[in-house]
Amino acid sequence: MSRILVPNRNLIVPPQIGAGVGVAGFVRMQVLRSDGSVKHDTGEFPNLITNTGLDRMGYASGESGYYNLHYDRCHVGSGNTAPAFTDIALASPLGSVNSVTGAYTMSVSGASPWYSQNVQQYDFAVGQIVGNVAEVGFAARDQTTAPGNHLAARALIVDGGGTPTTISVLADEMLRVFYTRRIYCNESDVNQTINLSGTPYDTVLRPAEVDNVYHWCRSYEGFNKNSGGFYINNAWVRNGDIGAITADATSSGGYQTYKNSFDVASTYVPGNYYRDIESHFTAGEANFPTGVKSFSFGCGFGYWQVRFVTAIPKTNLQILKLKARISWARHTP
Repeated sequence: MSRILVPNRNLIVPPQIGAGVGVAGFVRMQVLRSDGSVKHDTGEFPNLITNTGLDRMGYASGESGYYNLHYDRCHVGSGNTAPAFTDIALASPLGSVNSVTGAYTMSVSGASPWYSQNVQQYDFAVGQIVGNVAEVGFAARDQTTAPGNHLAARALIVDGGGTPTTISVLADEMLRVFYTRRIYCNESDVNQTINLSGTPYDTVLRPAEVDNVYHWCRSYEGFNKNSGGFYINNAWVRNGDIGAITADATSSGGYQTYKNSFDVASTYVPGNYYRDIESHFTAGEANFPTGVKSFSFGCGFGYWQVRFVTAIPKTNLQILKLKARISWARHTP
């Protein structure tokens, strides 16, 4: 049987290995009396992530287009214009505040439907906001005035039935806002075929360790408070099969190779809402006797595992390049 891989030639897996997530945001607002008791609580209601917000998830720290702490400032206003994907500012801003240091929690849902979430708290000073508040939005920390073209999310305040309403804040009261950001993963296997040196390889993509806070909302920063931008880290190839969505791929006989960062990430193009990542395994790496059976990778939107239905053979005369395309879109319940 002829070999499908030629010595001294790169093995290139194109970016057909595609992992996609849904992103969503939810707001809760409270008015507190001077004694700290709650006068009004809106309960949780959804917000709209703007096109700008989706774009900003595609940039990594240090890149043009990236804004540090890009959900760290909360803006409130009195406007009642319906939110639109193209919004870049509140309709009638009243004021803004940075999030409270340390008032930030991370968790995973614990059951299907699986999602990870970060909850951030924003406290306005007593008397800072006075009057009727009708709208709320979120932007980068440095957006201290009307948030220009950096508004990442916006919502009208609604009642329990979803009808727009207002909340009244008096001069001796304070406004508190909570913003919950979620990443929903596709729990079903995704079957894809890639081409390697002219030969098709069937693959199975599956989320990994969905119950792991570190992997889904802490280490990888698609929605991290301290970054919020695209983040790539950690790639494994192994000689074993992938596991359940709460597990990871396995190996036997110690045959696994780890990379602590990706070698290549494509340049983000505004409006695409995806980014390609690539990891290189050198001639001396991943030369398993039974071939490469699985690939696991972490990124700004979780942790993933891929099975190669037929193992990829590799020798010490070859370089293995594994690519994946990460995409994100607004979550639809």
